[in-house]
Amino acid sequence: MPQHHSQPSLSIESQRQYYDEKWGESGELTPLMAERRVVILEYLKQITSPGLKVLDLGCGTGWLDPSLADYGTVTAIDLSTEAIRLARARWPHITWLAGNVFEVNLPNNSFDAVVSQEVLEHVNQQQAYIQKAAGCLVAGGHLILTTPNKPVAAIEYQARVQRYGDQALQPLENLIDQHELRGLLAPAFEVVDMRTIVFGYGRRDGRYRWLNSWKLQQLCGRVGLLNALNKRRNTLDLGLHIACLARKRKGPA
Repeated sequence: MPQHHSQPSLSIESQRQYYDEKWGESGELTPLMAERRVVILEYLKQITSPGLKVLDLGCGTGWLDPSLADYGTVTAIDLSTEAIRLARARWPHITWLAGNVFEVNLPNNSFDAVVSQEVLEHVNQQQAYIQKAAGCLVAGGHLILTTPNKPVAAIEYQARVQRYGDQALQPLENLIDQHELRGLLAPAFEVVDMRTIVFGYGRRDGRYRWLNSWKLQQLCGRVGLLNALNKRRNTLDLGLHIACLARKRKGPA
């Protein structure tokens, strides 16, 4: 099973064109996006303080940023000029930047929180990306990150490709697991919390067929046991996404 659909030679301009088309056709908030937002805001509540400065790296059409703005001032950046055009028209009170995160002159040691939602898997220079986030944070600042969980997402992605072809995936899909993410974070961050979220995907053989059953999820929800079920699923690494809260180490990033 392929773990990556990476094209190292794909130019930034080609990626920009892809996302201009993607976000130009973007629809409403999906259930997966809504679930990730719940966890991101949960993390943000843990670190909130008066006048919180938040940076959203890879904001897409900016659908998350009005919620982030409830906690302070938000600066958001995306590679797609079309996405930023749409976001700026809808939410002019937020600072929007269009460009390559590695090239845009973002201020160092300036933000209390950096949010990176489903971006890490779409860059080839993952360690450099994490270091960029660290450089933007004040000492003791926090990174809130989500990314697909490779053991589960690889199964889902393979199914998409079999059904729809390679166009079902984005240009770069560099999936990682929790162990790999901890390794990327270690030089600059200490992990406060890491978990998997969004269950019911991936393996459906043996015991996984029962644990990933939507019927079981609905039943547990009705009797108040959904949190217990999800804790068990998390210990087995069954979430479609990884969610992480990490604190920047004091001293040079």
